[in-house]
Amino acid sequence: MKDSIISEDPVSLPFVREALEKVQKQGELNFRAQKTLEHAETCLLNVKEAKTLLDSLAKIGIPRWKDVFAHKIVDSCPVTPEQVKTVLSCYNVTFSKEHAQKIADAVVAVKPKA
Repeated sequence: MKDSIISEDPVSLPFVREALEKVQKQGELNFRAQKTLEHAETCLLNVKEAKTLLDSLAKIGIPRWKDVFAHKIVDSCPVTPEQVKTVLSCYNVTFSKEHAQKIADAVVAVKPKA
């Protein structure tokens, strides 16, 4: 039987880390899963903080906003408007300075103090 894709949804690193840690408790991870877990551990946020940030980003009300943008913000945690624009520069969409500042403020509000 051929495998098929059921759905494609963006996922942030904290959620990937949580899922892989559950799998790891049940048994050993394969090489790719282990490397993915190592990469996911670089994310600064935990799942609760990521959910909070995703909710606050959705409430900002930015035109043409997509879930993939929010997950990219969660993965990289930019804290200045310039960093926000850099992180989202790979997408063919522009954001105003005010929206970039609101995104950065949302990250600062949720990001743990390092």
